[in-house]
Amino acid sequence: MRPCAAANPAIASRLQAHALVGRVALRSAAYISIMKKHILITIGCLVLVFALAGCAHTKPVVISIAPDGALAVAGRQCPPTQLVDRLTKVAERNPNGVVVRADPKAPMQQVVAVMDACKAAGIHDVNVTAK
Repeated sequence: MRPCAAANPAIASRLQAHALVGRVALRSAAYISIMKKHILITIGCLVLVFALAGCAHTKPVVISIAPDGALAVAGRQCPPTQLVDRLTKVAERNPNGVVVRADPKAPMQQVVAVMDACKAAGIHDVNVTAK
C-alpha cells in the first residue's frame, strides 16, 4: 500500500475497491474471450454438421419425357429398355427420389411406364410434373 493510503483509511479502501474492480474487469474480459472462442468453435461445428448433412440433400434426379416419348435421365438420353438399370444406379447414389417431367403432349403410357420403372428400381419418392 502507498504511504498516503496507509495514513488515510478512506483512500486505502478506495484503492482496494479499485483494485477489486480491476481484477473483476480482467476476469470478465478473460471470461468473455474464452466464451467467444467457445462460441466460434460451436458455430464452426454447426456449420460443418450442416455442410455434411447438405451432402445427403442433393436435388432429385429429373427424368424427362419428350412429346414423342423419348426418355432422358439427368439430361442423358436413355432407351426404355435400360431405364430400370439406370434408375437402380440413381437410387443408390441419390436417395431423394426423382422428378418425372413430362411434356404435355407425351404419351400417358410412357409416363406410367416410367413410374413402373421407378417402382421396380426401388424409388418410392416420385413426383410428376408437366414441362
